[in-house]
Amino acid sequence: MSFEKVLRRFKLISDIPDNELEVWKDVVAEAMDFISSLIKARTLSESDKTRLNNAAAVYAYYKYACYTDDSEGSFKAGDISVSSNGKRLENAREMWLSEKNAIADLTVSSDFVFGRIL
Repeated sequence: MSFEKVLRRFKLISDIPDNELEVWKDVVAEAMDFISSLIKARTLSESDKTRLNNAAAVYAYYKYACYTDDSEGSFKAGDISVSSNGKRLENAREMWLSEKNAIADLTVSSDFVFGRIL
């Protein structure tokens, strides 16, 4: 994956101003690490890498939405201001689930299933 490509996609999705993007770079890196941990060991095509970059950007956006969710309204903390229409977190979650499904053939399942044997 490419940090620059993931960061560029994250910026596009989140619409974060350039002067606030630095604050979220660690979240982008963590999202990339998470996606990387799910990748099955195999050779990836350029198309596969693009899908993984997109998934990492969307996962970073989902985390961003979780961190900044205030349901409805806005707040300002120092130089950072965040506003929400109340749907951002819900939309981010739906985007993440869609991207996760789109890379399912490239990744091991991160879903935990607990059951019993009869």
